Amino acid sequence: AKFTGMTSPKFKNNAMTKIWIQDWVPVSNSEAGMLEGLQTSPVAFGTYISLDLYAYSGGEFRDSQCATEPMPHAMLLVGYTKTTLRVKASYGAKFGDEGYINYVRGDGGLLSCGFYKNAFILLATYRRDLEYEYCNDGHPATYNQCRESCQAMNTKGKTGWDLAVIPTAYHTQLIVDKLAADYPGEQMADKFKLFWIGLLDEDKTETYKWVDEFTPANHLNIPHNGGGNTHGVIDKNSGQWLTKNSLTFEARGLCSRAVNCWNIQNAIKNGKVSFSKADLSEGTKATVKCKQGQFSRRK
Repeated sequence: AKFTGMTSPKFKNNAMTKIWIQDWVPVSNSEAGMLEGLQTSPVAFGTYISLDLYAYSGGEFRDSQCATEPMPHAMLLVGYTKTTLRVKASYGAKFGDEGYINYVRGDGGLLSCGFYKNAFILLATYRRDLEYEYCNDGHPATYNQCRESCQAMNTKGKTGWDLAVIPTAYHTQLIVDKLAADYPGEQMADKFKLFWIGLLDEDKTETYKWVDEFTPANHLNIPHNGGGNTHGVIDKNSGQWLTKNSLTFEARGLCSRAVNCWNIQNAIKNGKVSFSKADLSEGTKATVKCKQGQFSRRK
């Protein structure tokens, strides 16, 4: 009953091969809010533009006609200087300032354009493909029994098994589809519709974390009244997550392990990274070759 959360073949040209997008979060409707958002990710936003934008060829830009000739447009704030906001356009590198627009900070036209009204950041984590399996051979078990069953699945070359981590909405849907195939029909009893997962809220403060301690719990599929307890479960009927307190409650459960390592190629400055295995599977060694004057190191 093993199944793997990897990229579907139709997404093989996905540019985001090194990260998982977990969620999006609105930022406050101000320049300060957008600049604070930049500390997490580029800021996607919707605004109004005018035809003046298409004549932009570099330098500082003010869109004085966006309120009188408004056209809705989506763009990406990627940086700033003391005087400008650096925005990535969608017209290629030959447009504007090498594909970017330098909006003048503090310009009143930005308010007229609705520049700050609809801005969002993305929450992400380093990508590792996940393998899933049922604990206790698919039979109901307590939380501790299920977790021990997951950890007992560790073998040489295939380590890291624990209660299941679900980093994105994609993984939630993958699991829901698999549960529907392996356990068809709508189940009413908690014992049969709920499955243990590795979500923890040990202090009951709705500050969640995953058991692997590597994956941030940014994607949360918990309804308003579904939290407040210590250990996570997923409802096979709805796909929603809930939490349970009881250590004697029995349910089926899900285990997972990462089948490959993080791709750290872009995390190393002033150096080049190569890997001993193309698929980055367990046991892969990364060699970092630094620029002249630096040390080379293998980890």
